[in-house]
Amino acid sequence: MPRYRILHISDLHIASPGNRASLKKIIAYLIKNNHEIIAKQIGNIHKVIAKLIKILYEIYDKDALMALTSTMHDLRECYDAILISGDIANTGTPEDIDYALTLFQKDHIRYMDECLPITYSFDKLDKDIVLVPGNHDRLSNTNGTAFDHYFKGYWNNTEKVNARLLENADIKLAIICADFSLNSYNPLTIGNGRVHDDVLNKLVEKTLELSSDGIASLWMIHFAPNCEHPAYLGTRQGIPLKLVDYKKLTDAAAKANIKHIFCGHTHKSKEYTEATDYGDVKIYCAGTSTCITKGDILRAKCKPIIHLRNISINNHQIDEIQSEDILWYDKEKRFVYDKNKVEINWKQ
Repeated sequence: MPRYRILHISDLHIASPGNRASLKKIIAYLIKNNHEIIAKQIGNIHKVIAKLIKILYEIYDKDALMALTSTMHDLRECYDAILISGDIANTGTPEDIDYALTLFQKDHIRYMDECLPITYSFDKLDKDIVLVPGNHDRLSNTNGTAFDHYFKGYWNNTEKVNARLLENADIKLAIICADFSLNSYNPLTIGNGRVHDDVLNKLVEKTLELSSDGIASLWMIHFAPNCEHPAYLGTRQGIPLKLVDYKKLTDAAAKANIKHIFCGHTHKSKEYTEATDYGDVKIYCAGTSTCITKGDILRAKCKPIIHLRNISINNHQIDEIQSEDILWYDKEKRFVYDKNKVEINWKQ
């Protein structure tokens, strides 16, 4: 059966060496412009600041980032395209966004005062790259549009919906991406997205257009649908993770015959099914690929992970998606896998 092979990563949280200065500006901006909301709902502004600092300072691990690029290079014969489901940068400031772009175009990246060699930048892997912005990519003390400017070669924000057609021999697969970030953020909604009706309508419209051309499609967003459900992924206490009106999304997906949605956001890997009145929709939530958290009351324990997804296509429809996870081991400070075994399963 024809298949398309995807390498799916998410939540890189790349931060510039001056990231802490950027965060101070953002936190001050969020507090200043939302003081009444904070006082009314929480009461203690100092606790809010502490929570914001703890979450926003969760940036990439330098060893994990270097291991990610070397692993992607090492396994380059095992996938056809790279999908990145948001939060590429840690904030939406021009400093962080521009810095995150170096991962795509250069062979080194600075970490504090160190210059870290990257085995291969993403562009030099010579693969199709499909991405969508996340809430951190939009989080700024200005208007959150720096991502659109710096990543214009990868993301067109005109309609907040991008469709990329991937082709491999006689296989065609469309990855349709939608940006459901909030139009503005306050300290209580920093982990939220919303299914905007106008964006959803364009997403469905583009899906039906491709379907009429006989092209198999899946959706990719940043925010995991129903991610606040404790049986699925849980939440970060105090700063909840949520895709508001997610049922609109899953219902629309099922109606449009979209049975598979790729996403990230939670930093935890999980595959689960959302039932609708129009059929089931399978959710493939990627874990973070570069962040390491030990876990506490605010943040779930997580380790970096890389996902290989084998998409089987039959009669212009996605028939099945099989996943294989490449796991991070703290002791070795690398992703551990049997290359021969992976290549047997994933090489064409």
